[in-house]
Amino acid sequence: MPEQPMPGTGPQIAALLAFSAVSHAVSFLGSLAIIANAHGWYATAN
Repeated sequence: MPEQPMPGTGPQIAALLAFSAVSHAVSFLGSLAIIANAHGWYATAN
């Protein structure tokens, strides 16, 4: 007899995937500022 998944596993997996997607999007948007200004203010920030 196959073991039944624990209650709440589905919502937890959905929340984990949603958090991961949002985290990735924020990281990507943050990197756009660096990429866009690589030869401007970011290059002179030594």
